[in-house]
Amino acid sequence: MTKRYWNKIKQDLSYNRFRVLLVVMSLLVATAALSAISSSFWVLRSEMNADFLSTNPASATLWFETNTEKDIVKALESYPSVAQAELRKTIEGRIEVAPHVWQTLILFVVHDFNTLKINRFEFDTGTNGEINTVVIERSCVTVAKAQIGDSLTVQVKSNKRAKLKLTGIVHDPAQAPGWMHGEVFGYINPATLKRLGLPPMENAVKLTLKNAAKDRIEAQRQVLEIRHFLEIRGYKIVRADVPPPATHPHDRQLNAISSILLAFSLIILVLSSVVIANMMNGFLTRQIKQIGIMKALGGSSSQIKALYFLFIAVMVSLAVPLGWALSFPIAKAFTAFVSNQLNFDIANAYPPFYLFLLQTGVCTLVPFVFGLFPVWRTTKKSVLNALTDEGLSEKPTNAFWQEIGQYMSRPLLLTLRNTFRKKSRFWLTMGSLALGGAAFMASFNVQEAWKSTIAEVEAKQRYDIDVKLFAPISISKMDTLLRTIPTIKNYEAWSSAKTFVKYADKTESMRYELSGMPQSPQFYTPSIQEGKALSAKPGENELVATRSLLFLEPQLKVGEAVTLMINNKATSWRLVGVTYEADAEPTFYTHKTSFDKIANTPNQAAHFRLITVEKRTDVALLTIEKGLTKLNASVRLTKEAHVLEQNFKDHFTIIINMLLVIAFFLASVGLMGLSSTLSMNVLERMKEFGIMQAIGATGNQISRIILIEGLIISVLSWLLACLIALPISFGMDVAIGNVGLLKPLNFVISWLAILGWLVAVIVFSFIVGTFPAVQARRLSIREILGHE
Repeated sequence: MTKRYWNKIKQDLSYNRFRVLLVVMSLLVATAALSAISSSFWVLRSEMNADFLSTNPASATLWFETNTEKDIVKALESYPSVAQAELRKTIEGRIEVAPHVWQTLILFVVHDFNTLKINRFEFDTGTNGEINTVVIERSCVTVAKAQIGDSLTVQVKSNKRAKLKLTGIVHDPAQAPGWMHGEVFGYINPATLKRLGLPPMENAVKLTLKNAAKDRIEAQRQVLEIRHFLEIRGYKIVRADVPPPATHPHDRQLNAISSILLAFSLIILVLSSVVIANMMNGFLTRQIKQIGIMKALGGSSSQIKALYFLFIAVMVSLAVPLGWALSFPIAKAFTAFVSNQLNFDIANAYPPFYLFLLQTGVCTLVPFVFGLFPVWRTTKKSVLNALTDEGLSEKPTNAFWQEIGQYMSRPLLLTLRNTFRKKSRFWLTMGSLALGGAAFMASFNVQEAWKSTIAEVEAKQRYDIDVKLFAPISISKMDTLLRTIPTIKNYEAWSSAKTFVKYADKTESMRYELSGMPQSPQFYTPSIQEGKALSAKPGENELVATRSLLFLEPQLKVGEAVTLMINNKATSWRLVGVTYEADAEPTFYTHKTSFDKIANTPNQAAHFRLITVEKRTDVALLTIEKGLTKLNASVRLTKEAHVLEQNFKDHFTIIINMLLVIAFFLASVGLMGLSSTLSMNVLERMKEFGIMQAIGATGNQISRIILIEGLIISVLSWLLACLIALPISFGMDVAIGNVGLLKPLNFVISWLAILGWLVAVIVFSFIVGTFPAVQARRLSIREILGHE
């Protein structure tokens, strides 16, 4: 390129510095958003899977009817398809995290912390101690409210309470973050298990397969062959748990959220590209005569295109490197935050080089292509057309404006005509601003939809305290206890047990909750999404399953027979309906009478839901604990309903906040486009304003025309945004709801967001319209008429 090319580009950049700054800023935001999100999720996905696979996750867990001996490991490892096998034992209990406040405790019994082969974990700090010690998973530290050296009070199924010294903190990527469900994962040795009053023998074997299964069905087939191999040798297997192979528990959620955020960041890039197209359109309109002169002096269309291509390239080259540099600390901080929330380590925080090339290519080419269209269209004009072009060729239909002009003042008519004069610019500006506004409103709509869905779920849970026991007790004894507690207003007795599905091909499901509900429950009634509710006739073996259970067991179909194993006994049922229960473990519901008949627990219950007087749950829990101790009842869980609800709400606060941040970026780029359009419109009409002043128009009248023009674009874009926000909100409700709740969120419109966006665009249009209006007023008539 010659020196003259660069001189012209420098002059154009300097003269249009405000509009160039808007273009650079919008593209910088888009590049930063797209690069940060794509880099973050590439790192998060690869590192989450790498961290999970580093544990050598079990392909299956076999549960035995009795405690097993070490010889089963040799038997399993002799089988051709088994790579490794290891004895394990898992115990459910409780841990006291504050005086008389308990959380769920899952204890894993480990023979040797230094020679783990399957589901390995690493120490973050501390070591494994001797007898009467425990180490806990690091994501559970805040739940346990403990630090190394503390003495922890635990209680297990034996109903024996013991003090265990916390000697270490470990990182176990195979476990979901403890804070999500208010659980504590602990690891003890067999000697400590014996101290808790339980036999120091394992009842489960974890194994890995030599040939990795492609999916869960293939893994189940291989495990079924292994199970048959053991059963003919006399081992009695209760069930086999087969998780999806090599899949992190949060893989699906991370993929869904990353897709939503990446889609939004691509929209930001498109909006910033529209800003470039608008800017170049106005810029070339003002330079059309210069283009005609260059052609008259011998310049070819190709040379002129190259000049403006270079002008676009300079703006893009200013924005993209800055945006990419800004994306690095954002991606690093975001990656660290998400990995901490999902409890996995980042070994390599850098995405591959090809991703950087892809980001740079997309963020360069997309805005460049958008900017080329006005260049291509303008440089095709002949010398005559270019020299005689006054920028006013796109006129609206005269008859239309003459008709509506009868009902409005001339200044307002002039404003309206100019607003629609440049149709392509008008639609690009309004479309980009509307899309940004729609995303802004949709994000708030989703937030309100989330609140509405949770409120709907909470309204169906009309109890304050949940009490679950390891074994059922007499309802009359519990009734006597609860009637002596003044803070207990009412209660409801439910049956509860663990069960699993036995399929026709002899495979089994994971272990789930079977809940027997009263004939007319007052405190919780499952809402039916599919099928029907339990029949009014108690005693029939009917089931209603939660949506979360069917997600894990897609083979189960409404209307079909189901075989459940209860107390190692096969029982026949029919699945009649599907319900939705937020943040609850996958559960089968049936009538209590049906449950008690099969489990042989008449007039007994292991699950009680309580209503307190004036929500005095803390006082009630303390008294209940003391009473249950006297009854020698083995307590599995005591939880306040509001704590469970808050844990659930915390799950999606992160997602909603991320959407709001992205919405802010979308809105800001849309507003930048409005600012660029208004300033270009004023520059193009300088001579028009000069003529108006020459025939008597005042500066205030000119300013009013400019401000009303911005107001018209803003209000029209707001109306369009309201319409576009509806399908976007609906789509996000479905996507986010299915990720977290396995059902779409309620469709809710945030009127505050609608009004807020209207106020924002009006105020912003006034602010950005004031600057060019003041500029136009300051120039003399002579300066304005001589303006090019």
